[in-house]
Amino acid sequence: MGQSHRSTSVQSGAVHAMGLLAIAHLQETQQGEKWGFSYDSVMAYFNSLVALADAKVNPKSDHTRLFFMCRDFKGSSEEAKWLQGVKDKMHRHIFQRCTMNNIPMDMSANPVYPEDGAVMCRTLALEGSAEAADRKMIVCSVSQGGCRAGGLAFILVEDMRWDPHFKVVEAKPPMVKVSKNKMISFMAGIDRHWCWFRQWADSMVMNKRAQFVGELDEEENPIPNPHVLSPSLESAQDCGTKITAIVRDVCVGEEGGSKRYEKVRVKISAQRPSTSGLRPGA
Repeated sequence: MGQSHRSTSVQSGAVHAMGLLAIAHLQETQQGEKWGFSYDSVMAYFNSLVALADAKVNPKSDHTRLFFMCRDFKGSSEEAKWLQGVKDKMHRHIFQRCTMNNIPMDMSANPVYPEDGAVMCRTLALEGSAEAADRKMIVCSVSQGGCRAGGLAFILVEDMRWDPHFKVVEAKPPMVKVSKNKMISFMAGIDRHWCWFRQWADSMVMNKRAQFVGELDEEENPIPNPHVLSPSLESAQDCGTKITAIVRDVCVGEEGGSKRYEKVRVKISAQRPSTSGLRPGA
């Protein structure tokens, strides 16, 4: 009976918090219309509330410890099913509200197709600097590999492997959200402007950067040191912001950007291109 009472009390508090987030708290837009928080924001707030409640009351008793088993999203307990039900209800309510108020729900990035990527690489090649060579290698790598910008910054050249069957270079960038590595491939393109091997070679030659430089072993063979594929991304404070700036610097109609690329800017199909748009399905 005690456990049921405690669980009901916490459930009521959680439902009340959900109601405040999804219904009561509204933001004023520039047009004066009232919009509720987005689905992602509501879920982030709600998960934070549950986590804070767990940290505060979990050690108090066996009853509360049992209740907060609901945070095990893979669990099959009644508590876990209850919490998932609350989240499903939030999901339905928010999407119904967006539909009724004509609020856009698709927050996906505008796609930057390989044809656009090839155009950007071509205009960067026309600019002709060492920086431009490095930039076109980055654009081609993100698009072909389909990896996040942060993952590309941690690819070590010594870990890349040649696949003799598919004729591609394989790499394993880290996936931050799940703490695992993913396998991606870099390949030859349909022309020289979208060929990863060409972009990588241009980047190394123009920047006078040897990927393997090291001491010699006892048999006087070179010992490779770990070199990242893109040193400029490794040193960047925010890789996503940097790559978005790289893309927009060469696109007509984008505000700001480096003046170096003003004379070679081109028109592409994507509006407000970004790092996410380079990754298929982002």
